[in-house]
Amino acid sequence: MAEISVGAAVRSGFALIGRKPLTVLSWGLLRFGLLAAMFALFAPFFVEAFRTAAERAQHGATQPPDPAAILPRMMMLQGLSYLLQIVQALVVCVVYCAAWRAILHPERTRFGYLRVGAPELLLVLLAFAAGMVFVFGLLILIIPIAIVVGVLAAIHLAPVAVAVGVLAALALAAGLLYIGLRFSFVGPMMVQDGKFHLFESWTMTRGRAGRLFFVGLSLFGILILAELAVVIVAVAVGAAALGVAAGGFGNLSGFFQLPPMEIVRRLAPLLAIYALASIPLQGCAVAIAGAPWAKAYQDLLPDSAEAFT
Repeated sequence: MAEISVGAAVRSGFALIGRKPLTVLSWGLLRFGLLAAMFALFAPFFVEAFRTAAERAQHGATQPPDPAAILPRMMMLQGLSYLLQIVQALVVCVVYCAAWRAILHPERTRFGYLRVGAPELLLVLLAFAAGMVFVFGLLILIIPIAIVVGVLAAIHLAPVAVAVGVLAALALAAGLLYIGLRFSFVGPMMVQDGKFHLFESWTMTRGRAGRLFFVGLSLFGILILAELAVVIVAVAVGAAALGVAAGGFGNLSGFFQLPPMEIVRRLAPLLAIYALASIPLQGCAVAIAGAPWAKAYQDLLPDSAEAFT
């Protein structure tokens, strides 16, 4: 009987980076392109807001701005944010489907495994549906727990109330984690054959949640350590660049008193370096976090027919 290899699953993302570095780079470039587009859309609104605030401060205005004047702009921003949430969900699904496709169908190399097809669109719909179910389910569970905790606190059983609240939170987190692990094959299964799958993942992962948990725990540790290393390097480089831009660390107080656009202009090279460095980092993160679930699913493919019956 086939079984999941935790080590092979965790290593699959790193193997994919070594085997297809340019492909992984393209995934990071796509995610970076989305962030750049979001910045390009929202930057004019914030620049205009800063300019208006500066003008009001220069003229000594003390009254708040007229709500009727800013309402159309706020509505436009809200509409753009909703649209970008949909686009962002689609991009995330596209790049993760590409990572799964690179494991399950390594021969389909066209466009860096990136597609906008049935699996990607179905995953977007499932993501929004899962979000709604999560919110409503959480409310249904939290309300009775909050009532119990409130009653215990009201009758001066504060330690018991705290214990009940903590245990309920832990149980809820464990339950959500278990459900997530049982449905972790939904995406890879749809990429595998292009058909809709949901409860087949629940069937296929029966008795294997423990191994999947260790896969997820390993990935969590790896990504946390990688993020910590990136933050340390970014802070060190940023501090050095900030000192150079200010003309010495002794001039930092005067540097931050400069106009905001002047500060941005001086730090533009550093921001550009961070932006370019984020491209391979984001691509590698997708490979490391996404490929193992397709590899774990692939390990079970020999008895997938038996699992579905």
